[in-house]
Amino acid sequence: MGKPNKAYYKQEETEKKDKVKVIPEKITFVIEDNDIIIQNGVYRGYSVRELWESDDPRARDYIMTKIWFQRNPEANQIINGLLS
Repeated sequence: MGKPNKAYYKQEETEKKDKVKVIPEKITFVIEDNDIIIQNGVYRGYSVRELWESDDPRARDYIMTKIWFQRNPEANQIINGLLS
């Protein structure tokens, strides 16, 4: 078995670059009148209650992954209220 050629190393280097993970954007929000207003991202300017009641299931996923997992006690209490 011979030594790998330059193309092999170039391919390996390209594969490593493809595996680099992008850090997701942290969503900022403001809590007003027992609701959460999203300040940036895809749903900028929308309230969580408005998104929760929409027919788009991706909106709920967005709320859970981007806001719920920030572990803000006040925001999680509002989301818990929507769940029940």
